[in-house]
Amino acid sequence: MKRPHQNQPDDEPFDFWDRIIAAVLAPVVFNFSVLVVLAVVFKRSTLAALFFLTGPVFNAATIVLVLVPVIVGFVFGTNGVANLLGHSFYTHLESKRDARVTAAIWIAIFLAAYWIENGR
Repeated sequence: MKRPHQNQPDDEPFDFWDRIIAAVLAPVVFNFSVLVVLAVVFKRSTLAALFFLTGPVFNAATIVLVLVPVIVGFVFGTNGVANLLGHSFYTHLESKRDARVTAAIWIAIFLAAYWIENGR
């Protein structure tokens, strides 16, 4: 006999709290990657918080680096954020791997880091 929560399909609708958790985690995951790129590639330890403090509260960087990931995390839920991580580090099973998606994610991360570093 199968338990009710065992082997649930991936297309099951997310509940509200799952979406809230994903909305909180998505900017953290995305911005952590951006900060790593800033530290490694641009040899700067600039914090995104300092970038946000240099301009108006809701400047373009706030929208791109915080609000967009929050909305995406809320829409796709924790499974979507987990898929984003799987694509980011190319750790999915072979049937789900897509080098184009991985490249697109890292291009977005590098562009965000470049924008922070040179857009001030």
